[in-house]
Amino acid sequence: MSAARTLSFVCASMALLFAGCSSKPAIDPRPAPPPKPLASYQTLADAHNERVARLDRLWSRMSFVVRRPDPDNPSNTLSDQAEGHIQIQQPSEISVSMTKLGELFFLLGSNEQLYWWIDRSDKRDPAVLFGRHELAGPRTLEWLGVSIAPLELVDLFGITPLPEATEEYDAWVRRDREGMTAAIVPTRFGYRKLLFDPESRELLYVELLDAAGEVAVSAELGRTRRVPVEGEGMPGEFMGTRIRLTVPAEDVFISIELAEQANREVNSNAFDFDRLMRSYGRNGRVYDLDLPPEVESPQVEPDESES
Repeated sequence: MSAARTLSFVCASMALLFAGCSSKPAIDPRPAPPPKPLASYQTLADAHNERVARLDRLWSRMSFVVRRPDPDNPSNTLSDQAEGHIQIQQPSEISVSMTKLGELFFLLGSNEQLYWWIDRSDKRDPAVLFGRHELAGPRTLEWLGVSIAPLELVDLFGITPLPEATEEYDAWVRRDREGMTAAIVPTRFGYRKLLFDPESRELLYVELLDAAGEVAVSAELGRTRRVPVEGEGMPGEFMGTRIRLTVPAEDVFISIELAEQANREVNSNAFDFDRLMRSYGRNGRVYDLDLPPEVESPQVEPDESES
């Protein structure tokens, strides 16, 4: 740009700047409209529960990417990908399988009594960790290597109902970041916070908070799609099928993509812990997370009838 053109550009810019500074902005004498009143907790809960009532079961293919810090080099990020399936039958039956090249690597699950983690990354030496829901606590979750209790995983998908409000149950609503409406309810280990669009009341985020109110895990729900219900001709309900999980304390990010999701009959064998042990945990290391660390967990003998 020539010196003359440069000077002309600067002068024009300065003229616009000073013109903007010297002109008086128009003042709207009308008072700002008051913010819309918040919906009551029960109004939000009723609308949410009506939607998730038809999401009581879920079968879906899934793929996910995990990014986490390299323990040997904090400035480096490790990334891994896997595929699998998720099966959910609320309130307590969950199965998440992770495979690579058709081989089962990990299996996370629970039924009414137990939760478990089966690690088959080394098929010759599988490891099984299990515990009972009523005895789960900070120590057992640390042993399991997760930030949340297994049953809370379903909460992060945004498909679990909200409890009814009562005088004894301290649930509440508040205006949260970016004007979103937050419904907050106590949980066994802290709080569950659901963030809704204030206009459409679409569920956008789910956060699980610890007892101090700090975020333990957050889920951003995106790519909303209908979930068809087996045996019904009417359209299914909407749910987010792109789920971004963040664990702030561990700087872990997990991206989950669901596909072919449906409310359909699930395989009961996926929640039969004894059967899973015989199929995937035989001759492996078994850890009962509810036993004191110095007590050795019993080993599971192979069932020859299912060989």
